[in-house]
Amino acid sequence: MKPTVEDFEAIELAAAMLGKPEPETDDATRAIEDECIDRFGVDTYQLAEIASHLLPLCEHGTAALSGASVRGFAKDGAFICKMYD
Repeated sequence: MKPTVEDFEAIELAAAMLGKPEPETDDATRAIEDECIDRFGVDTYQLAEIASHLLPLCEHGTAALSGASVRGFAKDGAFICKMYD
């Protein structure tokens, strides 16, 4: 089963890639989406697809709350999107 990055995770991942805070409004979300297209040439749906394929290549770690073994993209010590090993 292929891991899947959800839409909201892709927005948070795009924000992290762009050095922006996680958007809290629809306007801020649209601004992140627009900048992602301008800077990387992909929209957040395409970013989610790319990130889903990259998840298995990420180093594994341990989820803080569950203690489960996971792989994923992290920022400030917390997983943005992850898959369980």
